[in-house]
Amino acid sequence: MPAGFDTSALRPGERFDYWRDVVCKHFVTAGCADRSSGPFDAQLALSDLGPFMIGALKAPRHVWTREPRDIRVAPDDDILMGYLVNGEGRLTQGGRTVRQRAGDVVLYDARLPFTYELGAAAIVMKLPRDMLAARARVSEALCARAIGAGNPLRPLLGRLLTQCVDPASPCLHSPTAGARLGSSAFNMLLALIDIEIEGESEALAPAQSAQLERGKRYAIAHLGDPALGSERMADHAGVSLRTLNRLFARIGTTPMRWVWQQRLEASHHEIAAGLAQNVTDAAFRFGFKELSHFSRSFKAAYGVTPQSILAQRAKPTH
Repeated sequence: MPAGFDTSALRPGERFDYWRDVVCKHFVTAGCADRSSGPFDAQLALSDLGPFMIGALKAPRHVWTREPRDIRVAPDDDILMGYLVNGEGRLTQGGRTVRQRAGDVVLYDARLPFTYELGAAAIVMKLPRDMLAARARVSEALCARAIGAGNPLRPLLGRLLTQCVDPASPCLHSPTAGARLGSSAFNMLLALIDIEIEGESEALAPAQSAQLERGKRYAIAHLGDPALGSERMADHAGVSLRTLNRLFARIGTTPMRWVWQQRLEASHHEIAAGLAQNVTDAAFRFGFKELSHFSRSFKAAYGVTPQSILAQRAKPTH
C-alpha cells in the first residue's frame, strides 16, 4: 500500500522541518534549505515495491546538500534516480552540474557529496547498489548528467514510474504485482543505461584509469595552489596535455572544470562545517584568487552566498 505525507495540514512554521525529516528518513540523509517564497506546501507519495523505494514528490523550490559529515554520520550505499515530471532541477556531483528539465532522468550516488535543487514535481527511485552493479556498469561518469536524452525509451520509463506511484494503480495493492512493476521500471532504467554506455567510446583501459587518477590525486593535494593548471596535472599523470584533456572528456568534464568544482566543494565544506573563520579564508585556502568571483560561483552552485552560511552558523542556537 502506498504511504502519503502532506505538509499542508501542519502549521506553517512546522512544514519545512517535517518535510526534511520525512525525505531524509525514506531516501538519504542530507541538509536542506528552503528557497520558496511562500508557505512550504509539499506532498510525498511513497511506494515500497519489493527491493525498490519509489516516491512522487511535489514541493516548492528547495535545495538538498549531502556533505562529507552527512556521509560519515549516515553512510548509505544506494544510487538514486531522479525523474522530473515538471519544473526544473539542478544536480551537482563529481565535478559536473546538470540542469534537469521535464522528462530528464539523472543518477546520483549517496556515497558521494551532492547538491540537488528542486522546485518541481519529481519521482525518485532508490536503487540498491549491489543490484545495479550486478546488471549494469554504472560509474561516477554517469552521475549528474541527463541519461537517455532523445531516447524513445525514456518516456516509457516515465510512464512506468508514474504507475509505480499512482494510488489508483491495482499493482500497488498487491505485493507480488507491485514488486513486478518496480522490477519493470528498474529494467527499463537498465536499458537506458546500457544504451547510454554503448553510445560512448569504449571504457577507459586500466592504464588510462591509472593516469586519470594520478592527475586527480595531484590536483586534490594542491587545490590551494593558485598556479595549479592542466599542464602540471598532465606532468604528474605522466601524459601529454592533449591526452589528459581526452581522459577528462571521457568522464564528461575538463581538467580545470573538475579542479574548480573540487575547490568549490572543499570551500563549501569548510564554511558549512565551521572550519573557516571567514569567507576570505575559505576562498584563498583552496586556490580562488578573487573573492567576488568565488562568492558568485558559490551562490550559483549552492543557491546561497558563503556569507549567509557563516551568518547562519553565528546565530545563537537557544
